[in-house]
Amino acid sequence: MLNIATPLRSVDVTNVGTLIDVDRFSQIARAQKIKSLETGVFSFQDVDLYRLQENFGEMSGQIESEVKIFCTKDKSLLDQYYALRHQAYREENKWEHYNGLEDEFDGKSIVVVAIGDGKVVGGMRLMFSDECGLLSNEISGTQYEYKKFISKYDNRENLIIGEMSLPVVRKTFRDFSATDLMMKTLFDEAVKHGCDYVFGVSIAAACRNDRRIAKRLGYDVEIAMNFPWEQKKVCNFAHMFPMYARLK
Repeated sequence: MLNIATPLRSVDVTNVGTLIDVDRFSQIARAQKIKSLETGVFSFQDVDLYRLQENFGEMSGQIESEVKIFCTKDKSLLDQYYALRHQAYREENKWEHYNGLEDEFDGKSIVVVAIGDGKVVGGMRLMFSDECGLLSNEISGTQYEYKKFISKYDNRENLIIGEMSLPVVRKTFRDFSATDLMMKTLFDEAVKHGCDYVFGVSIAAACRNDRRIAKRLGYDVEIAMNFPWEQKKVCNFAHMFPMYARLK
């Protein structure tokens, strides 16, 4: 999954109101006063935030005021998510064979988006094996099927597998916990659906980052570094690895 870190820097910010994930904010900032606590996020009004020491990235001079996270089927929002995928994967990551456009799996997926400044600034999707059959990173008839992989550890029948894929966040929002909150939303959906496992496939660095996020959310993620996934032309033949969380 995509989550690109930006260089460390120190920033002085005063008199801002913003929504920031509790766990993330506890790692990166100190506040002189906190007026209220809302579900999942701190709400800061007229708070002096000073000397933000860790990984706040490029802010274009100020902190974006709010990010809203929700699942959607709205076509205009989905089109903005697809455009972000194109920008991140093709233009930034140079996946020249990937265009970010809607594919056969998008219509079968739950898509969560992050809205900031009135526009989609992030997105991610979740699909289920009992609705889709093979999922987007599986290859039929090969060892690269999730149920075949997990059968080495779990021989229960009729497992329901969820797959999170194609996460993306706009550059200026990559240090505002959008990925954490989108992942939390999709884990909640996977639990609600009755998934036994949730899988993802990504490069090693992204797998490790996603494992850290999942741990903050209360999920243990295993990365199968001894089982490289099939290299795909669409991903510039990058070395990818499966990761999974057992939900029940």
